[in-house]
Order: sequence, then C-alpha cells, then structure tokens
Amino acid sequence: MEIAYTGNSLISNVKAANKNYYGLYLYNSSNITVSNSEMNGNFNGIYIQKSRNTKIINNNVSLNSGTGIHLDHSSHNEIYLNDFINNSPNVVSFRSSNNWNSSSKITYTYNDNAYTNYLGNYWSDYHIDDTSEDGIGVIAQYQVVRKRKIESFIKEYIQMQLYAPCNTQRDNNFGS
Repeated sequence: MEIAYTGNSLISNVKAANKNYYGLYLYNSSNITVSNSEMNGNFNGIYIQKSRNTKIINNNVSLNSGTGIHLDHSSHNEIYLNDFINNSPNVVSFRSSNNWNSSSKITYTYNDNAYTNYLGNYWSDYHIDDTSEDGIGVIAQYQVVRKRKIESFIKEYIQMQLYAPCNTQRDNNFGS
C-alpha cells in the first residue's frame, strides 16, 4: 500500500503481506494514523519518507526481509504499542527524529499489579532484564520498550478504548 501527499487520514485493519516491496509506504504525508494492521513477509514492513505527525499504533510488523520500520527524513511521528518481530533489521532511522513511546501514560496490568507508564514497542531482538519488574525495560536504542508478557493486555486496551472492539476477553482493569 502506497500513500503519498496525503493528510488527516486513518488507516486501520489493513493486512499487507507476502512479498510486497512495502507493506505500507508513506511519502510526504502528515497527520496519518496507522493502527491495528499487519505488515508481514514483505521487503519493508513500514517505510515512512518525508512524513511528519504520523501515529503508528498497535500494529504487527514481522518477518520482513528488509526492515520492519524504516524512517527516512521523517520527524515528529509517534510509534508505540507495535510488535516488531524477526525483521532484518527491526528498525532503521535515517535523518529522522521520532517518539518511540506513547506521549501520555497508559495504565496497564502486569503480573496482577496495576502500573501507569509511557509504553513503547515490542522488539523481538530486545534482550535486557526488567529490573523494575513492571514489564518495561529501558534502553537508549529503543527508549521505552514493553516486554512480550504484557503485549496481549495492551492490545486489548488499545483496541477497546481507541479502535474496533477486540474479539478476545477484555481485562477491565485498564484505564488511562
């Protein structure tokens, strides 16, 4: 899917898979929200070029042979609550400055405890202990990164509160 010179749009529930060059290509666009979509088995899962003020939220980006997400001359985008799994590599950022975690705190449940924090993305190549035992690790390369253990809770919360209803059982302990 290629989108160019576009603004103020919502892209949701898209499945772009199986050997396309781009799962999603955004060029010179702004104020786009991409949510609840899958970009799997392509060369580039998501490629954002010369775009700004875009939100990439709650997507599955996996098994892409080029990159999971590639940002080129793109800034002021928010990228969080996504799963970047087994891409080669998961992320490339060239002359871009973006936010890799939520802009506001989100309340979530992890190991039967409620926490409120900024949440990032799941990265399959992220291997650092959760020293605070809240399901979140911090590393300069990825900033705030959520661990896989809380992934299903976060997806249910985001889908329930912001987008289409979730087909799985919801956890009523979530709030914002």
